[in-house]
Amino acid sequence: MKRTCWTKPIGEKQMNTDIRLTNDRLPNDVYNAALEALTAEGINPGRTPLPETHDTAEVKELTVDEIRNRKEILKDRRLQLNLPPTHFVSIYCNWMSGITDGYAEYQIMGALWLISSFCHYNVETRLKQEVVRPNIVVTLLGRSTTSRKTTAVNKARQIHESVTGNYLPNEDFSTEGYLESLSMNPVQHHVRDEVAGFLAKIHKQYNEGFNELECAIYDGQDFRKVLASKGNKTPKVFEVQAPYVTKLYATTPQNFCKFMEIEDFLCGKEYRTLFVFPTYQKPRMALGVETQADNDNWIKVLERAKSIYSFIHSQKKVEFHFGDGALEFYSDVTSKIEEAADKLDDDVLSSAVGRSQIHILKLAMLIELGKERLSNIITKESIAIAANAVISYFIPSLMDIVSQMQEDTKTNMIEKVLSVIRRRGGAVQHTQCLHDSKLKSRDFAEVIETMIESETIEKIIETKTKKPYYILTESKKSLDLSIFQPSTKNPSNPSNPQNLLVSHDKKNMEILETLNNITLSDYAHQENSESNKNKETIPCEVEQYNNSLNLQKSPNFISTGEPEI
Repeated sequence: MKRTCWTKPIGEKQMNTDIRLTNDRLPNDVYNAALEALTAEGINPGRTPLPETHDTAEVKELTVDEIRNRKEILKDRRLQLNLPPTHFVSIYCNWMSGITDGYAEYQIMGALWLISSFCHYNVETRLKQEVVRPNIVVTLLGRSTTSRKTTAVNKARQIHESVTGNYLPNEDFSTEGYLESLSMNPVQHHVRDEVAGFLAKIHKQYNEGFNELECAIYDGQDFRKVLASKGNKTPKVFEVQAPYVTKLYATTPQNFCKFMEIEDFLCGKEYRTLFVFPTYQKPRMALGVETQADNDNWIKVLERAKSIYSFIHSQKKVEFHFGDGALEFYSDVTSKIEEAADKLDDDVLSSAVGRSQIHILKLAMLIELGKERLSNIITKESIAIAANAVISYFIPSLMDIVSQMQEDTKTNMIEKVLSVIRRRGGAVQHTQCLHDSKLKSRDFAEVIETMIESETIEKIIETKTKKPYYILTESKKSLDLSIFQPSTKNPSNPSNPQNLLVSHDKKNMEILETLNNITLSDYAHQENSESNKNKETIPCEVEQYNNSLNLQKSPNFISTGEPEI
């Protein structure tokens, strides 16, 4: 049977009666152009034009160098302590920077962990609310091999073993074994250059309660656990008294996110960790042999490390006190940061900021102990340096880790594309992003449009090739401390907390502006000149045998007394 179709008479305008213009089939600009063409022909399509999107808006053009600079800005977060060259951290970093091209942040935290590991339970600052001790938990995150995490961890381990004479193996333990060892030795220092395997095991059923135990031990709380008896045996009881535990761990961010869970943060355990997560491009160092300068710098590190260790362990108790105005300054800084975090209604950020109060105080104590003349007086300067480090580096690093852990790349297409852009350093070309995301073109286009509209990314065009790129934008969720009204980057009063700006953005870290370029004091003790005359200095004799160092007698140190209050 012959099929026929109806057409309009010759001379009349013909058109397809099946007009199907939908947003699913056509880009917005093409869709709107089709509507305009139909209207111009006197035909009512029965649809309204769609609003202009970022696809039809003018797109900024950038050169390759400008795109590269944008990527570097996103990754350029660094830990700045601004310490004098006579400080132990500076001496340690001077030695490490001569033998490895690892990140400076690894070296800084290796030095601070060493000071922390030289302390014990009776090194403390007594607040009305609680007693704070200088034990810290550090996790170094970075790419495998090239970031030099292992070198940083092992060098710190070697210095600790040389100074204390205690061996620090890569330990692996269960919760029960950990409790038993703590009951016998409550002062422990755990070091692992790759902690991924251990992190995977702590979530096993036989390690139930591990996080709660770690929180209590970190806080220096006594702990008692009774295990059920087996058969006719009496219950096994573990009692831990006066614990003091430090940790220096390292792994890749991928392994950390793979084996850890958000609950590890929500229970408080990982909020107690100082995360070191550098992503900027660091200089490379060629292989070479050890020089005399390297050896001399190593000797200086051992001398100072031994002096700190001997001073602390020659005292039954080292109690810290606050210098003039330091406690008020500390209280002002922490309260303003908390107020700013509360405005954002972000539970994770608020918890991180709440824990940062203790981090600031712990770091300030370590800074005082690392001075050329060891001090037990917490000054405004040390509080300012510690606050700057915590707010501008450690909180943003923690928030980055949490953000990556929350990525659901298996079921969430937006998170999948976001993960690709992050892996590419924050900027990626369109074709490369589509290829790496493994999404269909239509799905990918919808994801990109959504991310642009939400200002998660920015679309730009490379000037020469005209190829589109997608660049991560700064986070909109930042601590707004604009109420402080900062007036200058170099204020006359660097201890004035009225000039704080804090953000955990990756792109533009607005930090404690008044703390950035602090003019440090000479770290002299706040004691009168008469007491200084009576201080006893014990000489230190150094003997070197085949690249090993023996320290005879006691090292130089100046005993600190309690300040006048």
